[in-house]
Amino acid sequence: MPRLLREPLVHFLLTGGVLLVLSALFGQSFGVGDSSNRIEVTADRIQQLRETWTRQRGAPPTGRELDRLIEDFVREEVLYREAIASGLDQGDTIVRRRLAQKVEFLAQSVASTVEPSEAELQAFLDDDPERYRFPEQVGFSHVYFSGSNRGAGAEAAARGALARLASGAVAAAEAARLGDRFMLQYEYPPQSRDQIRDLFGPRFASRLFELPVGEWSGPVASSYGMHVVRIRQRVPSRLPALGEVRSRVLLDLNEQRLRSAADTYYEGLRRRFEIVVDAEALADGAAGG
Repeated sequence: MPRLLREPLVHFLLTGGVLLVLSALFGQSFGVGDSSNRIEVTADRIQQLRETWTRQRGAPPTGRELDRLIEDFVREEVLYREAIASGLDQGDTIVRRRLAQKVEFLAQSVASTVEPSEAELQAFLDDDPERYRFPEQVGFSHVYFSGSNRGAGAEAAARGALARLASGAVAAAEAARLGDRFMLQYEYPPQSRDQIRDLFGPRFASRLFELPVGEWSGPVASSYGMHVVRIRQRVPSRLPALGEVRSRVLLDLNEQRLRSAADTYYEGLRRRFEIVVDAEALADGAAGG
């Protein structure tokens, strides 16, 4: 018997029995009162259920499937009303946060339907052009010497190859054969510092932007080993025109407008409330660190 009483199913059944007894004694339905005991499945709701099913399945529901959709809706509505009537939404952080987010989404919905004009996009870009600046880039070729295979000899091999390339003894088109096989490319179109860092590591990326254009230089260390590098092209940093970054500007402007709409709506609602903060508790918390 003690073991049986510890079973969760037994607890559930006992709780249900207590609720039924209290309901009979006090004439309460615990969430289904006279004012909330009608659930009407309207024509609009049925159409919505039918359209949702059709979008998801590619074909309209059969009569049996529609009956099941309606029953699922009624089940959800009954359980939802019982949860609200029982106060299950009170004190639940996740529910509170979800409801607050839904109100914000409603406040943002109007702002999201208004397409900004080209003038608004240009003004937004002009307000913070550095945010969209194209970074400096370099295009380069390299000859690779494996640190894992050659060890300490990788740097000496790179210096020997550099001497041959600098003297013109080996043509640039044949440079790769002086080194080891590399898993990535030997030639790269213009790349930003961040792109090169992601491929070769931060030390290699920083060094590349210090090298002269058109000359073989090195050795330059990377996360793979040693490299002899020739900078083929340097593209300076510049501010873009709107047409070059329009999609980014549009996304950022819309995000700002949504935030602004939510903030404006919140401020209007907040003025309807008297906000009281327990100053003593706040001071105690500050004193305690």
